[in-house]
Amino acid sequence: MASLVLASSSQYRKMLLANIGIQVDTHAPDIDETPFANESPTALSLRLAEQKAHKVAAELEKVNNDTIIIGRSSSFGPNRCEPAATWQAWHV
Repeated sequence: MASLVLASSSQYRKMLLANIGIQVDTHAPDIDETPFANESPTALSLRLAEQKAHKVAAELEKVNNDTIIIGRSSSFGPNRCEPAATWQAWHV
């Protein structure tokens, strides 16, 4: 069975997944979350989710072919009125 790793330190996100029966380990990557110039909230969320998952894969010692790493990021547009959230999963 595949092991799941949430690329986040968010206990709330871990709890949300547990509430629907998905058990995950967590690992918080340290990445720069500064938006690029003119980067949309959706593009920022997608880029950060991917960076988080890839960094966790590189940092974990016990990553094998049955590991799925879940990266998640959310951001908002001007005045927090354009929410964007992205979940990305990579099978390592």
